[in-house]
Amino acid sequence: MVVLVDKTDQINLQKRMDYERTKLQMVVKTVSHRDDFVDLINEYKEYAIHGLKELHESTIPCSQKCTELFRVIHNFKGNFSQYDLTNTVEKLHFFEDTYQMLWIKTQWMMPLVIVLLLKP
Repeated sequence: MVVLVDKTDQINLQKRMDYERTKLQMVVKTVSHRDDFVDLINEYKEYAIHGLKELHESTIPCSQKCTELFRVIHNFKGNFSQYDLTNTVEKLHFFEDTYQMLWIKTQWMMPLVIVLLLKP
């Protein structure tokens, strides 16, 4: 005799509890380190508004622009992960992976990609 048990509700409840735990950790970290968190947000906004434009307009070689953009995105991803901002980290990770794939597969056309990515 075989008895089947549907654990769907139990699994969904566990996932919801994990999500709520992560959200609570995020809130606690951002409130506990409010000044640092505000500085990080302002730094991110500043880079998005001015840093990308400055990188685009700089005279450094395209390969260095690519490396710099990758480095900055990677650092922001790490900084946001310290506050458990999982949605932001996932989006930056997706950008980082996509950008890296583009870099590996299309190095010969990276100057055009950089112009398109950094265009105001």
